[in-house]
Amino acid sequence: MKRTIVFFLCAALCAVSVGCADRNADSGTENSDKELADEFNKDDSLLEESTGSIGFGYADPPQNGYVYDGTELEVPYYIENTGGENEQNAEVGLLFFVDGEAQPYSTNEDGKETDESYMHKFSIAPGDRLDFDAAFTPVSGKEGEEIGLIPAIIWNPDYMPEDMDSARFGNCYSLSANVPLTITMQADGSGIHTPSSKEAEITDIPEDIILSLEDTYSEGAYDFLDDSVGFEIETENDKSVLEAENGKVNVTLNLYGGKQVTDKITLFIGNQPVQIEDGDYAVIHTQKDKMCQVKAQIDVKDLKEPAVMYAVAMTSGDDYITQDIYMTAPVLIQPGN
Repeated sequence: MKRTIVFFLCAALCAVSVGCADRNADSGTENSDKELADEFNKDDSLLEESTGSIGFGYADPPQNGYVYDGTELEVPYYIENTGGENEQNAEVGLLFFVDGEAQPYSTNEDGKETDESYMHKFSIAPGDRLDFDAAFTPVSGKEGEEIGLIPAIIWNPDYMPEDMDSARFGNCYSLSANVPLTITMQADGSGIHTPSSKEAEITDIPEDIILSLEDTYSEGAYDFLDDSVGFEIETENDKSVLEAENGKVNVTLNLYGGKQVTDKITLFIGNQPVQIEDGDYAVIHTQKDKMCQVKAQIDVKDLKEPAVMYAVAMTSGDDYITQDIYMTAPVLIQPGN
């Protein structure tokens, strides 16, 4: 089960292929986006940082998924740069999610082992392919359960915008994921994470969002809200910047559309998970045709320089079969005073 993603801008600077929504085993998707094209027109370096072509996926996955029997689980995986010889290295980060939670893992490539981390980063030359084992003890799951596993690639996860006031990101920090596989639990997972006590406020979806979706989908074809998931970090004046005050930043996460499922939301700063107040993730029970809103104060007192924040929502329990993984657009955090 492999997936091929192309990050590129066409000659007319009006179409970008980021491949985040399709769950086919081998695919790329195209998305016309005038605002994104305008970003590239303003910043040639952003175009270069956003351009590339990669393939990635499980290597020979078992037909019925993986089995955790109490010993460390090993998932053979590969990432390859499918670009031409004159293209630049592909800069990517790899995350794993288990039962909706960010999963720390180590890697083993030809006997060379790495320390455990939530994200491992790779710089891959054109035409090169990396094959390695990702090893971990599942962070969630009880004996007798079947839970979901999803690997997700983040494109250019170390990119920092040149203009710190407007913070344009292009395709950088775009997420593309493999199809979920099952982990059959024959032993308990580590249970190292705890849920936040923050509960989502349930509100109506704003009218402007409804109207924009109505313009996108054919009227009467199907319930477009069942097939369209929106997930965003609120910012003022549509800028991709939040400023901290007194060592904290106020974050509002909006999730709407899709099926009625149970999601776990993880917030990342600097590509590592951070606490959502008193827990490692927020649990959201989505409702049909409603918006779930989580408001939290995030502790960033140790942040000395600007850093990039994003959130990832993945379904948990059996819901990973129905709907899988989504990510917000990135936001720049300014440490402030």
